[in-house]
Amino acid sequence: MKETHTKQLSISMMRAKFLALLVVTGLLISLSLTSCKSNSEKEADALENLNEANENMENVETEVSNDSVRKANDEEWQMFKREAQEAIAANEKQIISLRDALKKPGNKFTESYTKAISDLEEKNDGLQSRIDNYENNQTNWANFKQEFKNDMDNLGQDIKNATEKNK
Repeated sequence: MKETHTKQLSISMMRAKFLALLVVTGLLISLSLTSCKSNSEKEADALENLNEANENMENVETEVSNDSVRKANDEEWQMFKREAQEAIAANEKQIISLRDALKKPGNKFTESYTKAISDLEEKNDGLQSRIDNYENNQTNWANFKQEFKNDMDNLGQDIKNATEKNK
């Protein structure tokens, strides 16, 4: 009887081991099937990651490009401002010269000529104020630059005309 009992125990153990092995094998197969992706899924994921990396790289390149544009505009602005201030100072000297001519004895200048010189001085001061108060803003830089140059040229021509009347 002991022998049959031992045989039954042995058969039960073998069944238990077989069942355990079957369960473990089933788990491993199901895990491998659920965790593994097909090649097309892997390719799609890789392509998505590549696209994201390219977008990030483009964003960084755009930021770097914008920074360099801002710096170039800052340099251009500083040069423009310096040149404008030099021109304004030259205009101021010419206006002072015209005012001095008014003070000379025996001048034949009219009241309208005196007012014209005052107007020139106001325009020159207005240009100086525009330069001093301008904030370097890229959106209107080209427009500001064009208008300022135009106004500066007009003022220069007006001063030249007033100087010729003085002769």
